[in-house]
Amino acid sequence: MVVKKSTQVSGRFLVDTNVVVDFFKGDQTIRMKLAEGEIFLPSIVIGELYFGAYASGVVANKKKRLKEIAYFLDNYPVLEVSETTAHHYGALSHSSNLWVNPFLKMMSGLLHWQ
Repeated sequence: MVVKKSTQVSGRFLVDTNVVVDFFKGDQTIRMKLAEGEIFLPSIVIGELYFGAYASGVVANKKKRLKEIAYFLDNYPVLEVSETTAHHYGALSHSSNLWVNPFLKMMSGLLHWQ
């Protein structure tokens, strides 16, 4: 079974923002599945998490969210979008006969070049 809202590649999980938020909320299914493989965080996801933290109107919530982000940054690698990633995205987009979400294509480029 693949964790909802994530892409699984060779026992590695490239997680999106919703998966991280569910993890923070204590979703045991997410926690168990992520414990089974390597977790990678796209830099875009980190940006979305920071946005959510700073958008919180309650100072206590903001501090809690920033601590949660720090936990993920301390424990899991962040994959950066680079020129190489963009190149792989372009090649994958060109060779794909099926429509694939552009975000997922870009993220597959991150894993491909690691």
